[in-house]
Amino acid sequence: MRPPVTNFKCEGEWLLPLKSRWGCTLVVKHRQIFMAEESMKELAQFLLPRERLDVRCTALEYVLGLSDSKEGRDAIKKTEYLLDRVFDHIEDSNDVISKRAHLILVNLSCSESFEGDLIKYLPPICHHLQDPNWLHADKLCSVLANLSRTESGAKKVIKAIQGGDLHRDTSSSLSIPTLYQLVDIFDRRESFNSHANFHHLGSLFLNLSQLDEARKVFLDRSKCLLPRLLPYTQFQESHLRRGGIVGLCKNLCFEVG
Repeated sequence: MRPPVTNFKCEGEWLLPLKSRWGCTLVVKHRQIFMAEESMKELAQFLLPRERLDVRCTALEYVLGLSDSKEGRDAIKKTEYLLDRVFDHIEDSNDVISKRAHLILVNLSCSESFEGDLIKYLPPICHHLQDPNWLHADKLCSVLANLSRTESGAKKVIKAIQGGDLHRDTSSSLSIPTLYQLVDIFDRRESFNSHANFHHLGSLFLNLSQLDEARKVFLDRSKCLLPRLLPYTQFQESHLRRGGIVGLCKNLCFEVG
């Protein structure tokens, strides 16, 4: 069976020191981390809604730089509430802030150690993919593809998109797309959302096909998913889209009965 796809990652940028109101300086330089535990707690404080836009923007830039290394990701993981505050910013009205929050999630999803931490965000991530005006849908597709590389991650993703109640907040009713709807979005591409191409969904489909329950859905003749995907085995505009579907087809060949 074809192995899952490799990680999709976004590198951090050169950063300048950020002075806190207590005079502590947080520095990320050349991907080396010079941040004590107390400094990380301060960094989380900079991401509270009450902070000025420029402060939150700079703090997210620091977290993005941290997310590009194992040491930085470990520091993020150990800092209480930091991940929640990063995730809250994907819906920010400022596109720079929203983009940085999305990129941080992409980097963190590359690490298997964050699988359990990110799983609780699957319902809103999948929900936002259905928004035809979501600016960073491709980055959310990358997060899903990264999380589904392992068998355990793939099982959690398929449970979320097939109507499971995975960590779902009963006080809200998020609309979660099924696998059929994701294939429809993948097929429609820019005609569904002009801000995205959804090529990374091909990698998601490939990763999900390591599961018996996902292969059965793809091969269900009543849903006609495979006929919609087969033309993309010849798709020349994107090796991600083409490679994902070619790998999916190879995995489906192992399904019998």
